[in-house]
Amino acid sequence: MAASTHLIHIDRLERHFAMGANVVRALDGVNLNVEAGDFLMIVGSSGSGKSTLMHLLGLLDQPTAGVLSINGQDAAHCSDAPLSRLRNRHIGFVFQQFNLLGDLTVVENIALPLVYSGVPKAERRARAVASAVSMGLGDRLEHTPAELSGGQLQRVAIARALVNRPDILLADEPTGNLDSVTSGEIMQILYRLHAEGHTLIMVTHDPLLSAQGTRRIRISDGRITEDTPGLRVRSRRARLRSPRRSPAASSRCQPRPPARGSGSPICSASASAKGSWHISCVRR
Repeated sequence: MAASTHLIHIDRLERHFAMGANVVRALDGVNLNVEAGDFLMIVGSSGSGKSTLMHLLGLLDQPTAGVLSINGQDAAHCSDAPLSRLRNRHIGFVFQQFNLLGDLTVVENIALPLVYSGVPKAERRARAVASAVSMGLGDRLEHTPAELSGGQLQRVAIARALVNRPDILLADEPTGNLDSVTSGEIMQILYRLHAEGHTLIMVTHDPLLSAQGTRRIRISDGRITEDTPGLRVRSRRARLRSPRRSPAASSRCQPRPPARGSGSPICSASASAKGSWHISCVRR
């Protein structure tokens, strides 16, 4: 099969879960291409499959069947280590619940993805500070999450998502826990990031926001039932930001067994970000 030229290429993607004697087809043959500079708004009712799709796009779960490639690299059949490297290199996450570590300062939370990338401490701090300042957090660097407002917490989460310079920013209901004024401020940040050339994929239940991307994707019963243009145009600056990266041999995917049909996917960054190990590493 020829290499895909799309930033994300999905073909006949399936994710099934065994529930006793039954099989739940959370995704049932999804086809989707995402181009650099897109801003996708994903909508759908509870249980439609949109969260499962986001888990797969974020490389937090693996499909039962089908094709998933990120920046030309196979992501459907990776073993855990190269999958983690692929995720760390190409994808940033913004969650509704923020998922910040309470014992770390703002700058330490932002620097955490750089720890996993092996970036030296001095460079980690410099990049984390720059990312914080870009989000208007220059006077909050040494504060902990408990000392911040909801809007500031989400700004920290966005800064953390961007610090590793990913190709794709995934936002799962990023305004869901915020008041209307703060939600508007966070959306203005996301619109600015898109204008600067970032590719964004966002889940929302807000019908007004759903039209504000470059495309609106509606999912129902595990399938895409709508893919229509939004009000925003694709960022022309995207091509200037994210050249295709040729991964080292150690980062290439190694085959792994097919995803099992039981259990739940990892659905929160906090699942891999707990314990004193992470605190000691970010301060090392």
